[in-house]
Amino acid sequence: MDKIYYAGHKNKNGDWQTLKDHLIGTAKLAEKFGSEIGYPVLAYFCGLYHDLGKYSEDFQQVLQGTKHGIDHTSAGAIVGISKKFDYLPIRSKVIFSHHSNLSTKVTKQYLQDTLTIPNKIPLDDKKESFSIKSLEELNKAVSLFKKEIQAKKISVTEPKFEENIFAEELFTRMLLSCLVDADYSDSCEWENKGSFEESESKPLKTNELIKELDKFIKEIQDKSNDNKKINEIRNKVLANCIESSQEERGIFTLTAPTGSGKTLAMLAFALRHAKKHNLRRIIIVLPYLSIIEQNAEIYKQICPDLLQIHSQAKLDEDNKIFVDRYTAPIIVTTSVNFFESFFKYKAVDLRRLHNMTNTVILFDEAQTLPLNIISETIKTMNLLSENYGCSIVFSTATQPAFDKFEDVKWQPKEIIKDKDEIFANSKRCEIQIDTEEKRTVQEIADRIIEEKNCCIIVNTKSTAVELYKYLREKIEEESLFYISSNLCPAHRSDVIQEIKERQKSKEKCIVISTQCIEAGIDISFDIMYRELAPLPAIIQSAGRVNRNGNNENHGKLIIFKTEKEKYPDEDYGNQAKKAEIVFNRHSNNLDLQNTEIINEYYEVLSNLNTESNELKKAIEDYDYEKIEEEYKLIKNADMIKVIVPYKKQTELYNEIIDEIVNNGLTSKLIKKAMPITLNIYIDRKKDEKLSKIYYCIYNKKQKQESGWYFLGSDIENAYNDKLGLDLDEYEENIIF
Repeated sequence: MDKIYYAGHKNKNGDWQTLKDHLIGTAKLAEKFGSEIGYPVLAYFCGLYHDLGKYSEDFQQVLQGTKHGIDHTSAGAIVGISKKFDYLPIRSKVIFSHHSNLSTKVTKQYLQDTLTIPNKIPLDDKKESFSIKSLEELNKAVSLFKKEIQAKKISVTEPKFEENIFAEELFTRMLLSCLVDADYSDSCEWENKGSFEESESKPLKTNELIKELDKFIKEIQDKSNDNKKINEIRNKVLANCIESSQEERGIFTLTAPTGSGKTLAMLAFALRHAKKHNLRRIIIVLPYLSIIEQNAEIYKQICPDLLQIHSQAKLDEDNKIFVDRYTAPIIVTTSVNFFESFFKYKAVDLRRLHNMTNTVILFDEAQTLPLNIISETIKTMNLLSENYGCSIVFSTATQPAFDKFEDVKWQPKEIIKDKDEIFANSKRCEIQIDTEEKRTVQEIADRIIEEKNCCIIVNTKSTAVELYKYLREKIEEESLFYISSNLCPAHRSDVIQEIKERQKSKEKCIVISTQCIEAGIDISFDIMYRELAPLPAIIQSAGRVNRNGNNENHGKLIIFKTEKEKYPDEDYGNQAKKAEIVFNRHSNNLDLQNTEIINEYYEVLSNLNTESNELKKAIEDYDYEKIEEEYKLIKNADMIKVIVPYKKQTELYNEIIDEIVNNGLTSKLIKKAMPITLNIYIDRKKDEKLSKIYYCIYNKKQKQESGWYFLGSDIENAYNDKLGLDLDEYEENIIF
């Protein structure tokens, strides 16, 4: 009787999956996924040969637990090498990488050496040995494979990139995504029958959703008390989006003023565009969690099946697979999660990539893209459109002129046909430039003491806290509000709601904020003070002034500079100074609604040498690990999560901390803690506070850093009802 070769561990019934079944199952799924990237046969080949190295005695002993550290990926990679190629084909690189990482070091020569140097140490100094260690063993494995699979010769075609390294690297990740998802999905299906079908996307029911959206918009229009001119602008934006939805797939811009209804209008575009081109899902990409909280609440009223994918999303176990695979019909996620996905190098992190093809991608607040990685970002979006069937919308009131930057091909189709007229008719505030002299925080604060409905936005949390502490000595604290990322989601939502209630009742309302209030927060003020910042930030701030056009005398935006002139980082500061150059050119007649001003700003900005040379070099060197390290939307920072004792959620906080102390941090607790969890970006090399907050543990027996923190009972006052997390006065006492 012939020996039976197995693929992996037993399922819940105690049965082994045969290697034959796994290879065929993976190949069929890979073929299905590969059709979405235009290369089903190539993906099928990768699936069929990916575990060829398991046809060996050494690997079968791994399954029995008698051997460890056996590499089984090299054999299939070697078979993928064509004799006519001097280089390593993409299929071989993908097969070799499917259980680890895309490697810079793997070459045709390296793989061939595995057959002649039995004790050769694998890449990246892994303490493994090869399951196939000679040409004789490889021939035996191939014979077993052919006997079991009865595979005919497959004519495999790989795309030609003609020295377009960037396109080649994206395709490599796409193909690896097809293989990894097929491999995992087939294994999961063996362990839990029906799991694959459950993890596949429900259909995007465009007809039903269009009806729901139209009904929702009609109800808003019927209830609206906003200025007639503003409502007319919103109707024009919506009509333009509906009309443009019938165009061919491609890259689009949606350029319209703040408060013009872009949130719903671009969904109207996406649903109708997806219907016309039979696209399989809609991915909505937003830069900030605060915008996600607000927009997702709106979208869910229309699309109950919407899936949020971000660090503070409340996900149950049933939804986790949709997060891993990106297979929900409508997804809302962050810019970091979406854009960085295309530059990962670990195989498991690439699983979702092929499911981003043939979709409508809505990118709101496009002006938030970091300029140092703009070339790589736009190249990726262009490739998604040209090679992978996507339509992408860049939506903002301050549309970046990406074509001003070197090495950026930018030829989008504008959705709003009469955008200049719309901007001209949407002026809701007067602009005052006050940057000739630098002002102290106290001078700025004294100006707004007598205001009734006013917001002041500054560039750093430390300046905002200083302003708040000064003003609370001058006015009643119940009329003073502070907003920054140091407020947990539950706290921030409560503050915004309280602000809206005070405004509705015409009570005094003074708001001190960082830039987190600029985009996507539906609040309106009569007067806004904005510290000097990049032009898009200034324009977004103006969008919080007289937002609905109800103040007939217009609102007022005053741009100022502080004595300390602090900025979040060097790039932000440089861009702010370039904005000041443009302001000075138009000091007598600065019109932020004029799109030519924005173009002029980006032309001035293009002279800044902001692009990452390290990233460009890593791409040229196929250095995948370095690429992931360099492509970051938030530079030089790690993110930690801090569970905070927000007083309105005291019961929840105490319950969570008690469970952590007794049982460690669990996935169930993580979900429960989201409303009172802060995301804090820190530079581990510089931030000494981190060493004074000890990490939580998942497991009491095996301590491991989780990236989750909480404040001990001795310093609970480090989180207060007004300023949120404020460690400055407590950093010496922070304990576990």
